[in-house]
Amino acid sequence: MRAGYIVLADRYVYTAYARDIVRGSSPTWVRKVYDFAIKPDATFYFRVANDIAIERISVGRPKLKYYEAGMDLDLSNDPYDSYRIFQSRIIEQYESMIKSEGFIVIDGTSGIEEQQQLVRETISKLLPHKEEKGQKLQEPIQQPTRL
Repeated sequence: MRAGYIVLADRYVYTAYARDIVRGSSPTWVRKVYDFAIKPDATFYFRVANDIAIERISVGRPKLKYYEAGMDLDLSNDPYDSYRIFQSRIIEQYESMIKSEGFIVIDGTSGIEEQQQLVRETISKLLPHKEEKGQKLQEPIQQPTRL
């Protein structure tokens, strides 16, 4: 990002903020540790209810990873129950960052095409547009092909 490249990332520093705070670190300390991270031009938060998040993760993998499930926090002996509790706390942290970090909230339960359109429209506004004969073209120079 410092070099001017366009970066699309699945996760960024906000995931570390949420996980570290849920694991008991001081929010002030966490912010200082990750202070080096550049603030992005746009941050999309795909909001889904905890039960939907659990359903999606359980379909995608047969077994939850130990730390992913929050098993290190002794929330439950059952990995899926622990994941449910851990994830609800993570969601609370993301929700608390919406205003302060300027998250663009997208309904993660809406259709994939609708979600992608919202992301593309937002990103398109941030991309430089090629000038031709004194007029701006409607299409950006680069359009993300994978979101």
